Amino acid sequence: MIEYLNKKPNARESFKLMKDWDNVANSDLNEQAKNMYQNHRVDCDLKNIAKEKSKLKLLAFLRYDYKKVLIRTRYLYIDQIFDIKEKKLKGDDLNFAFFEPILICFPNLEFLGRIKFPHLYNPPQRDTLGILKEMLNQIGSGYKEYSKDLVKWHRHSLSHELRPSGNWIYDLNTEDKYGPPKKINGSLLYLNIPHFIDTCILEIEKICDGLTEFQNEVIINNFIEYISKAEKDR
Repeated sequence: MIEYLNKKPNARESFKLMKDWDNVANSDLNEQAKNMYQNHRVDCDLKNIAKEKSKLKLLAFLRYDYKKVLIRTRYLYIDQIFDIKEKKLKGDDLNFAFFEPILICFPNLEFLGRIKFPHLYNPPQRDTLGILKEMLNQIGSGYKEYSKDLVKWHRHSLSHELRPSGNWIYDLNTEDKYGPPKKINGSLLYLNIPHFIDTCILEIEKICDGLTEFQNEVIINNFIEYISKAEKDR
């Protein structure tokens, strides 16, 4: 697991297995965070991390705990059943998944959005819709262009265990169709699941990179603002 946690995808390039991803940027802070993980000392108490204003603990939590959920998802539904010789996924019906990764990806983006855009989180108005749209807009490309439909057709329907509404198609293709959402056949919204998982992992890494930048206090301050609001909402 530690090997994958120290790598990050490049969603602008072609599909790659996780083992072939680039390593995360090396830094003293990351070495300390990695050490915390290897010694089972990652602090998952978000209230405590905010109280201590600890960039180190937030980095350790995001990269070495929170990121594990998406790495495991990526491994189970993509890497584990990828045939290297034929360069595509192989398996039976039990191996393939469509809704499950998306159920994990959207809440992931929502949490990251609360850290990046705490001004949108003002309980009792949590503005989940606005936060998710802002995250997708920031990602850009087809995620921005179809942010409204992605949230409406996928996030809301799936969170209530309903079949997604609208005209859509999911695909686990790891070959030529790996890329951001797009419209196909005139009206179908095409969502490539491997690319969506990788994009969510990359958003975690963008925050982690920001935490390792010298004298960059924006992310930790945003995190503290979010946790302060969340505590008042309880």
